[in-house]
Amino acid sequence: MSKTVIPIEFDYDLDLTLYPSFTLVFFEKVKGKWVKVLGKYAGLKFSIRKGVLEANIGDEDVVLDLSGLWFDPKEYLKDVKREFRDIVSKVVEVYRKLRLAINPYDREAMFVTVVLSQRTSFHVNVIKWVRKIFEKEKFPDFSVSRSYQVERAKEAYKTCIEMLKEDREDTISLWGLRKSLLSRCRNVGVKTADAYLLFTRRNATFLAPADTHFHRFVWRVFLVRKETPRKNYCIKTSCEQCPLLDKCITGWAMKVFGKLAGWVQTVAYVHDKKYCFKNKCNTCPLKHICKYYNKVFI
Repeated sequence: MSKTVIPIEFDYDLDLTLYPSFTLVFFEKVKGKWVKVLGKYAGLKFSIRKGVLEANIGDEDVVLDLSGLWFDPKEYLKDVKREFRDIVSKVVEVYRKLRLAINPYDREAMFVTVVLSQRTSFHVNVIKWVRKIFEKEKFPDFSVSRSYQVERAKEAYKTCIEMLKEDREDTISLWGLRKSLLSRCRNVGVKTADAYLLFTRRNATFLAPADTHFHRFVWRVFLVRKETPRKNYCIKTSCEQCPLLDKCITGWAMKVFGKLAGWVQTVAYVHDKKYCFKNKCNTCPLKHICKYYNKVFI
């Protein structure tokens, strides 16, 4: 049987990488190995030992995407605006082991996963719902729950299915697809569209979904407050051409962090849940660079 072996010459944590990724829905940890249990490449197994990541398939690109190893944040530090580079380099130093696990192979299921994650627990409810909805590969079954999240996901899927089929072939430009998702799909806001794009391709790393975790992280670490993106503007233009570029947190992040923006937002999700939201400033590994900590406690 063919396999892929990738040497890991740096600190890397597969568990941590999958935790904030919508790709997690497709995996289960079984006897110390992460196994893909849903969608394309079901049966794929990841194991880490003796400084290598080993997978039981011979397609290295698939392994790199799903494991997050295609993306090394250290390589993109030069993209960060100079005045923020020192702080971001410290964030990279602490969280380099967290990568971007993406899934471009099950885009329809990824879309439903992202829509379902609105206003509910991802790790408790969304994983359970998606597994049931896509249990039968050809026909997604939205009758698995009466929750309004599942009903909203069903509506979004029905209005987006043709577009999602086109997206399988990468026939739509990134910004064109973003505008179409926002203008044609029911129950899809800017955060949902950006999260879908971020976790289904390698070229959307500059998009930072504007959730509460990202807002809080940006305020605490950088003492910067920005607005949530306005859908009516996002439908009309790209971030680079938007008149609200400097006011909007997504546009600001793209401008400041460049291709690290999506990764910084992913770090923000983990860091906020573990430290900021719980006010665990004294044990925070970023407290020495955190402007909030230095303003309040020093």
